[in-house]
Amino acid sequence: MSKNIDYKSEYWLYDQYVNKGNTLKQVAEKCGIKSEATIHYWMRKFNIQSREAGFQRGHKMHEGRYEENHNCWKGGGRSHYYRQARKAWEEHWDIPVQEGYIIHHVDRNIKNNDICNLVLLTWSEHTKIHWRDRHANRI
Repeated sequence: MSKNIDYKSEYWLYDQYVNKGNTLKQVAEKCGIKSEATIHYWMRKFNIQSREAGFQRGHKMHEGRYEENHNCWKGGGRSHYYRQARKAWEEHWDIPVQEGYIIHHVDRNIKNNDICNLVLLTWSEHTKIHWRDRHANRI
């Protein structure tokens, strides 16, 4: 249990809940928080949709996600594009993306996985870029 994890990071929270398939309770425990409601609050704030209760009860999954032939499969969503970007980057550079890092689309187009459009960033760097994007017109 780590108390230094920033559950207020949209990208970290999305990765833990959506990509890795952790439950609200598991995410809260990783952050050292007693209440799942805190995690749920930040998920709503970032517009991260909650899963159906059945998902958390152990439906057949592959790498933290429903398999494509499962009745709850919804086509992969945005995480499908992120997995493609990660795969393109790893194949080009022939090294795996380490935990704590993310592949960023420079032009913000998640469908453009050209190697010139992909850059490896820490979660913190990535969060700062997108925070500035969202808040640039408010300053």
